[in-house]
Amino acid sequence: MSLYSTDHLTDSQLGALIEIMFLAAFADGEFSEQEQANFRDVIESLSDQRLSGEALSGHMLRAAMQLEAQGRAKRLAAACDELPDIDARRIALALAVDVARADGLEPAELQQLTTTAVALGIAPDELERLIR
Repeated sequence: MSLYSTDHLTDSQLGALIEIMFLAAFADGEFSEQEQANFRDVIESLSDQRLSGEALSGHMLRAAMQLEAQGRAKRLAAACDELPDIDARRIALALAVDVARADGLEPAELQQLTTTAVALGIAPDELERLIR
């Protein structure tokens, strides 16, 4: 059972959470083994195992391809659009912080988290609390 309840999220909203986490973890140009392991554990826990193995790999591949094709700003905006309520947005940011810091927060990851918080409409002090 996850610390965060995602039972109310649609598949597209869960996909948006995954993408926001991926954008943060990959902001420094690397998706380290620690980040990947943490990412998989979090997603499998969040989805109560409905997203694991091939399904999760498919979401990650799609996120990487869309990032390359459309760019970071467009992908972030699209993911944010899928998360209409503030609770889902807070969950997304908290999980992005968790995954990005799995191997230590790099400056590019911190910048992405700041940009993500702004895009999600979350105050800077809330992000600061999550990072600590």
